Amino acid sequence: VNVRGLELTDESLYWAINKRTGGYNIGSIYQTLSDEVEGNIIKLVSSGAGLFAQVNTQGQHRLLAWTINDGALVQTLDSELNGDLIDANGFQIYISNGQAITVYILQQGELLPVIGEAVNEEIIATQMDAGRIFVLSESGMYIYHIDATNDVRLVRDAFIAIPGMDGFSLSGDQLYSWSANSLYQNQLLDDYSLVEINQTTYNGQVTSSAIQDGELFWLSISDIETRWYAYRDSELVAILANNIGAMAFNESTA
Repeated sequence: VNVRGLELTDESLYWAINKRTGGYNIGSIYQTLSDEVEGNIIKLVSSGAGLFAQVNTQGQHRLLAWTINDGALVQTLDSELNGDLIDANGFQIYISNGQAITVYILQQGELLPVIGEAVNEEIIATQMDAGRIFVLSESGMYIYHIDATNDVRLVRDAFIAIPGMDGFSLSGDQLYSWSANSLYQNQLLDDYSLVEINQTTYNGQVTSSAIQDGELFWLSISDIETRWYAYRDSELVAILANNIGAMAFNESTA
């Protein structure tokens, strides 16, 4: 993940590695933030204010945080986590727990809870984008933002009926969603209505989160082997084989 705001700009790329023998490592070329001999890393996100990680040690999930202080990352949190880390925006941390979405604000090493929301159906996938949280359920997509006008709380902006989807990826106003063998591309308007752009089919099963790289949309699909398929609109323009498990793109690279 990319960490912006560090004093050394060439030190901005950080990663998490689970060791074959147990334990994990979080760091960069220049710095090791954590090097453990037991447990595993579940998720690592960059928030604009630092790094947040969900780790599992002997069945206990914990939330770790390193925030930017004087241009460097400093650990400011190691707390038990009830739920799963969705993402983080600044010092706001988004957690899913069953059918509920909860937000915490990290302040002086303490997690302050925000009034959350219950979806009342199975949560299939979640994503942060432009300060909003998008929650895909069995019946469609819920969109929320944090409102601090009176009480600090999570407020629903809209619900979009797109039932039967297995996953989604949003970048700007481009919404990709998929179900069994079908990929849908829609434009999300300011009033949260959708304009259908394209629909295409594929063979196999989507095996990981989708990735957008500029005008290309990459989808990991497993059939006989796992391959990454790149679509431009509805046209298949590239295929990467070799059973690649994950990919990342550097925003600063042309």
